[in-house]
Amino acid sequence: MWINNVYLKNFRNYPELDITLTSGANLFIGKNAQGKSNFLESIELLSLGKSSRQVSDLDLISHNQNSMQAETNFQNDYNLENLKICYEKHSNNKVNKSYFINGKAYKTRKPVLGRLLTVSFKSQDLQLSQNAPKYRRDWLDNLACLISKAYLEIYNNYEKIIAQKNSLLRNNFNSNLVSFNDSLDVYNQQIAQHGAKLIKFRLKTLDRINQYAQITLVNISSANDNLIIDYLRKSNNESSKNNLSYLNSVSQDEFANLLYNDMQTTKALEILRKQSLIGPHRDDLEFIINNQPAKGFASQGQHRSLILALKLAELQLLEDKFSQKPVLLLDDVLAELDENRQTELISRIYQSCQTIITTVNISYLPKNLFKEAFVFDVNNGHITKS
Repeated sequence: MWINNVYLKNFRNYPELDITLTSGANLFIGKNAQGKSNFLESIELLSLGKSSRQVSDLDLISHNQNSMQAETNFQNDYNLENLKICYEKHSNNKVNKSYFINGKAYKTRKPVLGRLLTVSFKSQDLQLSQNAPKYRRDWLDNLACLISKAYLEIYNNYEKIIAQKNSLLRNNFNSNLVSFNDSLDVYNQQIAQHGAKLIKFRLKTLDRINQYAQITLVNISSANDNLIIDYLRKSNNESSKNNLSYLNSVSQDEFANLLYNDMQTTKALEILRKQSLIGPHRDDLEFIINNQPAKGFASQGQHRSLILALKLAELQLLEDKFSQKPVLLLDDVLAELDENRQTELISRIYQSCQTIITTVNISYLPKNLFKEAFVFDVNNGHITKS
């Protein structure tokens, strides 16, 4: 799979852009804050149907503009396809979104998922194992959405119910107590059912990533490091087991019962804090290297090898699922890797998948990357081919 061209109109700091890419390596060179990451964000938008950044939809529309457009023609192993996403700002600052696949319009991003496959590797991803839990949840959820459109529907339903419960906890406790308790119990039952489905999907995705990443990390570290990924289910039960192998043996109905019971025993605290404290929206992942949590124990080099292994595992997982090689997006990340890890990454991707790389300079990049690469200069929202 590879992208032939990208067209942007009023996207971020790009007033208008139309460029053609090669199916191999594409290097985008420019100083910081010129639009390199924005360009990769537009490709992720076309892949996921949403920005990978934690931003408002309005932020994607250029300043003083009322609409934006991102469009691409890309080739898979069978067809040439077209994807287009349009945002239109209304007077109340609401954003109307439209999605187009080969000219056919859709109102939600669900049909977009699984069309243009991408794996993104940013410099901030190197903090995946050390950042806040939400960063790890988002990473897993985005991957699960690409693999299964059913997951997106379950995820959206779960988020909607959590928002409704939080609104009840914030605003309605001073109303009729019986009505409040009844409504809270209904939400808890719904959260338990949808949350159990969500966890089972997450575990299935994580189990496959775990298998690929374990093998890759052994190769990267010359068999010095081994990896285990565990799913940490938030629970007020101190005896709750969190390792991945155990959780995979728990049925969906059992998860629903565990979640509901946890919410019942945490009810008073949730009312006090006016927020939902139990459920997959509070869960976490733990990366364990050589039987020690990576967070707090792994060296900087081990952290980098871990994330590299996870990203290569993403590539392999998507390729196996769709029988297509995803497009790899490397956002200023090669400078963060030493020569050995650069070599491992480049050797795995060179001439095997389309790669789009952003960088401030090219002095540290492997020379073989330039043999057939397209090189672009990025300057203040304008991109020109060198």
